[in-house]
Amino acid sequence: MADDVDELGETADVFDHTEGYDEGVVLGFDWEQDADASKAKSITLNNSRMLDVHTWSEHPEVNIFVDAIYHDIFAGRNNQIRRTHVKVLLLDLYVNWCDDEDRYLSFSRNNNDYERGSRYNELHISRVTIAVVDALVETGLVEQEIGFFDRDRGKGKLSRIRSTEALRAKFRNARFSVLDISSHSERLTVELRIDDPESQKPSRVEYEPDERTETMSRSIEAYNSLLSRTFIDIPVLETNRLEIANGSPVFVNQRDKFVRRIFNRGSFDCGGRFYGGWWQRCPKEWRPKIFLNDQPTNEIDFSGLHIVMLYAEAGVPYWEAVGSDPYGIPVPDFLDDQTQTRSIAKSLMLVLVNADSVTSAYRAFRKKASSGSLEKKMTNDQLDAVRQSLVERHPVIESALGSDAGIRLMNRDSDITSIIIDTFTDKRIPLLTLHDSYLVPNGYEDYLIDVMGGAFESVMGMQLGNPDISVKEQSGRVEDLEMALMSWMPYENLPWQDRVEKNYKSRKYPDKSKRYIKEYKGFKEWLL
Repeated sequence: MADDVDELGETADVFDHTEGYDEGVVLGFDWEQDADASKAKSITLNNSRMLDVHTWSEHPEVNIFVDAIYHDIFAGRNNQIRRTHVKVLLLDLYVNWCDDEDRYLSFSRNNNDYERGSRYNELHISRVTIAVVDALVETGLVEQEIGFFDRDRGKGKLSRIRSTEALRAKFRNARFSVLDISSHSERLTVELRIDDPESQKPSRVEYEPDERTETMSRSIEAYNSLLSRTFIDIPVLETNRLEIANGSPVFVNQRDKFVRRIFNRGSFDCGGRFYGGWWQRCPKEWRPKIFLNDQPTNEIDFSGLHIVMLYAEAGVPYWEAVGSDPYGIPVPDFLDDQTQTRSIAKSLMLVLVNADSVTSAYRAFRKKASSGSLEKKMTNDQLDAVRQSLVERHPVIESALGSDAGIRLMNRDSDITSIIIDTFTDKRIPLLTLHDSYLVPNGYEDYLIDVMGGAFESVMGMQLGNPDISVKEQSGRVEDLEMALMSWMPYENLPWQDRVEKNYKSRKYPDKSKRYIKEYKGFKEWLL
């Protein structure tokens, strides 16, 4: 299979801190002695995120705040306690508290996990972090739950910390806001990764910058700068917390907007997609509700992009030669209808493009399927029947199915996205990317479609084709709904009138929450 990078683009942690408990021990709790208490504590501690060692600010009031704590606690205590470490910890505890007062930060107490000389550790955060945590715990500013590692099972839990009421009181009196805190200016925007042969998890690879990586870095830095000055939020949200299916919340805020490109398999020719930003983890049903600078958005994506790209590599313009749904195959006798068949065909095709063999594709298909679903129970013979129908529909690209083409196609689609991002950034128009899908403010949809077509041609050397079928819009445009209402004004009680009017008002004039209004006002003041 092609490298499976998580939504955040973060390296998966061997400690697997999303699970509940192992071997009766949960971060210092004895399972055998008190099962209920241990399980309850586990749930609480799982409300955590990894310590972000890039959290930084040069705001004068931030420096005053950090200096006061540093001199009170650390001055003269230990010459190894550096102000930089204290600042990173305090600031990340602060932004974590702003999102959720109860949430923990996970961090490693293993000295070997701190690579001070790494390109990915721009602030040279070292094992001194552990001593800083211990000192903050000793002085009552931080509470800590020590992690563990089960050598027999190869699993464990990272240690966790969060602010105490004593530190939160200092946070409340601070003369700066969370908007004054961002990522360090030298944080890398281009990452190279490779799968560790033992853990089978991605690890970062050191590399020497060259003209290509420097060009990419400058591009992403400009994009991140634009995002930092763009208000990205969901007006109807009463709180900043979105719950998602796996239980990990998404926090809607103005800090989680840092984007980088991640390449895989130790090669800049593999992967390269853009990761980062809370909107990438936002549930699909919430994306149409996202506003950019207090304006509604519309999402547009490529139709069947990887299939179309494979055809282009074979010298065939898909939308001219085929010109219809790439997943439209006959309904087999073991499926119910066309809708169900199309869904399964699409899922299987995407897996086949990314798999290194047909057999591994079938295994991956069932593994990705929801528990108890029809897909989970499909046999190899049934999947083979669907695959054969797809081959009959797409004989031009048969050789690419089960060939591990996905990681190469991701590289090319990321180059397409890069052109789109650069074009919008140059014009100072905010755009959010979700790999082959893009959100833009209302009114820029046609421009985006033109740019998508040009970017595809630039990378693939072939025109995309008719945009009416080669791209798709995920939600009704505000301006189109408005025009429809205006054209129907002489008429009354048309059957669709109420529905369209309701959709239009909810898209352009949603009921904005007090939280949103306050956040937007604060953001505008911060920009000034």
